[in-house]
Amino acid sequence: VYEALGVATVAPKLITMGGRQAVASVFRTDLKRLSAGEVAALPEEAARIYQASVLVKNWDFAGASIDNIMRAPDGALVIVDTGASFRFRARGGAKDYGPDIDEVRSFRRVGQNEAAAIYKPIFDADVWLEQRGARPIAALTREQVDAALLGSGIAKVEADALAGALWARREALIDRYNLDGRWNPKGVDGFESLVSRMTSVTGVARYADAKVTAGG
Repeated sequence: VYEALGVATVAPKLITMGGRQAVASVFRTDLKRLSAGEVAALPEEAARIYQASVLVKNWDFAGASIDNIMRAPDGALVIVDTGASFRFRARGGAKDYGPDIDEVRSFRRVGQNEAAAIYKPIFDADVWLEQRGARPIAALTREQVDAALLGSGIAKVEADALAGALWARREALIDRYNLDGRWNPKGVDGFESLVSRMTSVTGVARYADAKVTAGG
């Protein structure tokens, strides 16, 4: 799913080893560990990782020491541990995976998730970055989701259940960020441009009796 959203991974897949299921991924020695500030210096890529992680509910996508997001020799960010996605926690415990997308808020809360060290500063600095990071989700197809989940090696009944929940989360994200433009006939880009122009001079946008400040 990450790959379908334009986020590089180490290609994890489910395997059977010694009669037990395990997750295997490509071992890479060319990846560089980054600080929170170094990840934040690539805000567009970082935002895509953020929203992809919301979609799959990967609570540990940044890592306890910001060690799950690394950089490849070509400069691209790579997420190296996706094991806390869907119904699993970082150490294999269970969690719910349903349509609620509270992670769009909790991932940036200081003291609640390590990722906040990266994302709170960059989202506070650019109020549209969070929305731009979610845009690839609108292009994600059900066929891509089904292929990714079935291709991972899990049973079809489980893949179907996860796909249904993921699709509900996708719809919630599309609605939250108006990714289909239904709130605005001119589309997301037109609305963003309009608000940016209106707030660039005075910091306040006015329309009829409504008022939207640059700070939200």
